Amino acid sequence: MNAFRPYVWDPSLIIGQMVCMQAVFYASQSILLLAARIGGHSATVQTVFSPQVNFDSALVQLASELVCAFTLVRVVQRTRQCLDFVCTFHLFHLIFLILYNRLFPTELSWWLFQVFGITVCTVLGEYLCRKAESREIHLSQAAAKYEV
Repeated sequence: MNAFRPYVWDPSLIIGQMVCMQAVFYASQSILLLAARIGGHSATVQTVFSPQVNFDSALVQLASELVCAFTLVRVVQRTRQCLDFVCTFHLFHLIFLILYNRLFPTELSWWLFQVFGITVCTVLGEYLCRKAESREIHLSQAAAKYEV
């Protein structure tokens, strides 16, 4: 495997990263809902788990996607795994939505918005991870003193 660092299969790390990303996804949505409620909007938990897309739910989820993209850099740290993690926490979101509403989302607008959100989060997350991976590694002055 040709990579910056070798990939080690560690299920507990992957589960921990997944739980962290899911928590960030819902925590950011909760904070944004609270801010919207303070601002006078009628945002509730139903806004997060609604199978319909409206302005409030779209805005909250899109902002949450941006927060998650920035979190991918710290939690996942690998460009190759961004799409996997984003699709996984959206799959869990779909499962939670089905459990909350007791129905499967059938609106095309909801599915298109989910694909749009996955795309935004993945592309921005991959860009930020690639940028972090390609940063220069600075060596200390002490090491430079002994160069031949």
